[in-house]
Amino acid sequence: MNRNRLPLLLLLLLLPAGFLLLYLWLPQPTAQRLEAGSPGSRSGAIATSPSGAIALNAAAPDMAAQAALKPALRQVAQQYLASNQWPEYSLPLANSQTELLQPNRGADVQHSFEPLGLDGGLQLTLDRYRYRYGDEALAQIILSASDQLNPQISRLTLTISDRHGKPVAELEQMSFAGNQQQYRGQRRFALASGWPQELQLNATLMFVDGQQLSYSAPFEAFDAVAEITGVEDSSVDDNHLIIPVTIRDAEPGYYKLAAALLDQRQTPLAYLQGKAQLSSRGHIELKVHGSLLVYLSAPQTLYLSELQLRRIPARPGADSRIGWGHSRESRYAVPGVDPGEFDATPFQSAQVEARAEFLKNLSQ
Repeated sequence: MNRNRLPLLLLLLLLPAGFLLLYLWLPQPTAQRLEAGSPGSRSGAIATSPSGAIALNAAAPDMAAQAALKPALRQVAQQYLASNQWPEYSLPLANSQTELLQPNRGADVQHSFEPLGLDGGLQLTLDRYRYRYGDEALAQIILSASDQLNPQISRLTLTISDRHGKPVAELEQMSFAGNQQQYRGQRRFALASGWPQELQLNATLMFVDGQQLSYSAPFEAFDAVAEITGVEDSSVDDNHLIIPVTIRDAEPGYYKLAAALLDQRQTPLAYLQGKAQLSSRGHIELKVHGSLLVYLSAPQTLYLSELQLRRIPARPGADSRIGWGHSRESRYAVPGVDPGEFDATPFQSAQVEARAEFLKNLSQ
């Protein structure tokens, strides 16, 4: 289960339980009191049910409702335990989790012209979403047009603008002639230091009758607030593999680091997260729980990939701007990892166990 969705699941399942328990715990009236002077009152008398029959009859539905709720609570307890087999800083990773394996994946915008009554389409792709100022971006364009549509297109223009559409730079104009049913092109461009942080690449099709179609792919530019320079020798402690990641030229602040861990065949093993307060240089430790390493086929070199370094607010009310770091290399080797140094013991947390016990007790 995606751990980020667990609080929502708990809320949806426990909210009805909370209302029901509150209803059950509140005192329930056994009779209706008729106040003096109100319609139907007789000298301020109290109308009661014979032998407390109302109270006895109300107890049966309450007990039935509690019994019906117990299976749902047991399911919540089981799912909570299953989703907490691993600590948040060391989660299993699969090939299908592209948002973690490619956290800086660029936009891939695809549009068909068919809703406009035209036979064709356009695809606009960027190789990354976030670039440092001075980096080179790679844009790919695929324009498809039928024999009937192609003669109506006069040119394709690529431009850069800010998120509000204000022009920043014009990259290229391409003219069309003949019966070119598909155009495939690449365009490289450098991110100038004066550009805004939030940007978009625009592909605008101009037609011979003066009409135009425009499509955009968003991206961002940033000045790095820190640099990842490498990893130091790993170690083993309490069924964890400890990987110190070296950070330099850091602006003072609170940092979070995330990375994908791959085995020697580049198969995903774990998604790792670490954090530390840095002043100018230092280390952020990434920890791998042993239950994710014990089944490796043999001692081998592992790899840290797709490292994402962020400087975030250290506390509520602090500077809310997020700063991004960058890495010198796209991946780093972690040699000599021996599965024999680890065991399959599940992660244990006193907090997790207490919450699970609470849920179990509710379901009894």
